[in-house]
Formats: sequence, C-alpha cells, structure tokens
Amino acid sequence: MKRHLLLPLVAALTLAACSHNTLPEGVLDAGQMADFLSEAYQLEAYNTVMYRGNTDDPAPEVRAAYDDILRRQGISRDEVEKSLEYYSRHPLEYKEILDEVNSRIAE
Repeated sequence: MKRHLLLPLVAALTLAACSHNTLPEGVLDAGQMADFLSEAYQLEAYNTVMYRGNTDDPAPEVRAAYDDILRRQGISRDEVEKSLEYYSRHPLEYKEILDEVNSRIAE
C-alpha cells in the first residue's frame, strides 16, 4: 500500500521542482555562476600558492583580481552572495554548476 503512495508523491515533487525554473532577482543563472566560479577557483589556487592561502586578509593583488573578475563579467558582489545562498539551498543545481566548473578547470 505504501508503495502506491510513493510514486504519486515523487511525481508531484518532480513536477513542482521543474516548474520552479525562474531564479529570484539578483541570482546568477547557472552559466554565469559557472563563469564566475571557474575564475574565482583559479584565483583561490593562485592565492594558496603565492600567499599561503591567507583568505582572512588576502593580498591587495588578490582583492584587485576578484574585483577585476566581477567587473569583466558585469556582476556584483551582492549578486555572487545571493547566488551562493540560492544554490546552497538547491544542491542538485549547484552540483551541476560545480561539475561544469571542474570540467573547465581540468581542460
């Protein structure tokens, strides 16, 4: 009997998830997020090698490089923060983004 209830529940949840394609205002779409994270992770690797990964007080060059990434991509820190909050609450979407970032970095 319980098995008969599970299928309709899964179907309803799947449909609800699919109908939620609209992102909240100020949240980067998956492509924009992958673009930002690809560059940001490379910068983090550089920071780790050059400055021993001091993320509490990054070197001025590292802060300037983050600002350059944001400027070139036409996004704001606020959009990045909102996007990180959003995708942390949507782990399946975030995993797809991170998979894309990993494939870009591996190239």
